[in-house]
Amino acid sequence: MTSQPSALPTVRVETLPAVTIRRVEIMPLKVQLTFRRTLSKGVVAGDDARPWVGDPVLIRVESTDGVVGCGQVRPPTPWLGETTDSIVAALRHYYGPALIGANALERELIGPMLERLLPANSVALAGVDMALHDLVGRTYGLPVYALLGGTRRVIPLDWSISLNPIDSMVAEATRAVSEFGVRTICLKMGPSAHWQEDIATFKRVRSEVGHEVEIGIDPNEGYDLSTTLRVLRALEDEHVAYVEQPMHRDDHEGLRLLRAQGAAPLLIDESAIHASDVQRLIAHGCCDGLVLKLWKSGGFSGVRRMATLAEAAGLQTTLGGVAHGSLIEAAACAHVYSSLAVQPMAAEFVLGLNVVDNDPIATPASDFAVSDGSVCAPSAPGLGIDVDIDAARSLALATFIVDDV
Repeated sequence: MTSQPSALPTVRVETLPAVTIRRVEIMPLKVQLTFRRTLSKGVVAGDDARPWVGDPVLIRVESTDGVVGCGQVRPPTPWLGETTDSIVAALRHYYGPALIGANALERELIGPMLERLLPANSVALAGVDMALHDLVGRTYGLPVYALLGGTRRVIPLDWSISLNPIDSMVAEATRAVSEFGVRTICLKMGPSAHWQEDIATFKRVRSEVGHEVEIGIDPNEGYDLSTTLRVLRALEDEHVAYVEQPMHRDDHEGLRLLRAQGAAPLLIDESAIHASDVQRLIAHGCCDGLVLKLWKSGGFSGVRRMATLAEAAGLQTTLGGVAHGSLIEAAACAHVYSSLAVQPMAAEFVLGLNVVDNDPIATPASDFAVSDGSVCAPSAPGLGIDVDIDAARSLALATFIVDDV
């Protein structure tokens, strides 16, 4: 007699209580920044820009349990096409209404849904993603790096030196090293017509900070191939740690040819917005490493997808985005850095740690400050940054509420 198979055991599926979103608050803020940053493209939009162009946007997402999660982004004009105005419109008319009634635990599903609803608004999406992770972390008492499966680790910092007259750049570089212990700096360079001044600046900075400090260069698409090679050859004995996005983002052939020269490790930023861009860059042999940024890739998931592709191809990664004046943005960068399987190079968010401009709406956590050129992600639940809502409202250009009423 054939024995009957025993019945399969009953599987009990345990589910976490939903974190249901009931309210979204959107506040563009007029924050006065004293420290001006300049790239080869021009001045980064900040406090001197027209209102609603380069001002930061605070996003507060509240659950039916009364827990609030926050995200904050600043449009990187002229780097990407989004402005404060467009971010607020995307949040107010598209993403905010779609979030009402959603379960924040399903944030990996929410992101693609919002992207389909209104594509090509990665900065706005990144702000939402920060707020959702902050909300879930605060609800369950976990820091975001733990939600992402990471661990709290020491993060070496890379200070991005603004493009200025040579004396100003040297002074900023020496302050980064002597006052904050930073061991990696990146000199903004370009455009091509200024190549001789760029060489002189690098050599002056090298003589001031010594050879124990790593120095990279970033023309932000401001060079052509011949200029890049000319500069790197002139600096051959000065040890250029890396060259970041020297040529136009669409010049894949030029990037491939430059990398083949092997003059310095080639990091890609503007050419790599999405995971599909990374696939093409890898296939064409265009880079040695990737600059990952939360706001250009729509948040944590986009960064982690790009990092996975880079790791599989043996490329280096680094976390970019200086987070100027924003502890929330800096904390988000620290959490995603701490979640990546292969530890990236030095990260660039030091300007968000109250080293040049203090964050006017948040107080730094006691365990989130620069120490000997490094920092660790905040260990408190969520992003670990508490927002002074009264201070935020006093700076608000406007306040928009999206709710289920």
